[in-house]
Amino acid sequence: MTSNYETNWQALLTRGLELSGQNPAALQRDGATTLLWTLLGSGGSSSVVLENRGTLAYSSRYTSAEYVALSASAARYGYTVEEFQKTGALFRSWLLAGKPPL
Repeated sequence: MTSNYETNWQALLTRGLELSGQNPAALQRDGATTLLWTLLGSGGSSSVVLENRGTLAYSSRYTSAEYVALSASAARYGYTVEEFQKTGALFRSWLLAGKPPL
């Protein structure tokens, strides 16, 4: 799945890549998991859904079973898979960067 990022998120995403030591695909996958754990732990409410738009694009691969599970989880919270991995990657980057002001 490919998620698109606006250029205003590039610095945060780059910092998350540097701090995690991951490539974009892995950061998106781990970010989606981090976001899911956070939503589950918070009672499942989120006011942040980042639309899948922008000029910067990264793709992550999933097995069929992973895609079905991620798609169901994302839909439960009002996200598409692309939005979920984008929001998750930026959320994880923000956490890794020490929660800087946005």
